[in-house]
Amino acid sequence: MKPPNAVRLHVEPISSGMANDYINSVHRHHDAVEWGGVFMRLGALTEDGEIRGVVTLSIPVAANRLTDGSRTVEVTRLATDGTPNACSLLYAACARIAHAAGFSRILTYVLDTETGVSLTASGWTRDEGNFGNLTWTNRPGRSGKNFGPKHRWSKTFTRLDRPAQRLPDTVSLSTPTKPRLPGLERI
Repeated sequence: MKPPNAVRLHVEPISSGMANDYINSVHRHHDAVEWGGVFMRLGALTEDGEIRGVVTLSIPVAANRLTDGSRTVEVTRLATDGTPNACSLLYAACARIAHAAGFSRILTYVLDTETGVSLTASGWTRDEGNFGNLTWTNRPGRSGKNFGPKHRWSKTFTRLDRPAQRLPDTVSLSTPTKPRLPGLERI
């Protein structure tokens, strides 16, 4: 049973400007994601349209993208105002969208000082090992107080060992003959 003062939230896509403004004002240790690769931003909104949380989904850079045939998507930012269940709602929505879009896996990194309770509640699992390092500060565009050990959390939808699909090197521009279905000759 929900507490009487519980806020009812729903998820919907929001503009990059709205997401970036919210992240820049609320996130504890990151600025908004300004570089390429971001393909979706979602907000957790109240019934009257007030944003209580924002999440950014991106295509992972470098090593992740090169090793899995671009079948992984990453939650690169998640920020809320502390509304109960907003983080879990957004993580679960991201996983559903990634699965529906055909990705094999979704992942995110959190500081080792964060518990990951919202990720656990959303059905994600913590990967073995520690990730992150202190040298990320020397890369262009890196700012904030996020440097140090991190934990990686992920959710896998399909087997990652299937071969990556490749587009053919050439595309034929001729129109193939379409098969006819019985009874549809007049359509």
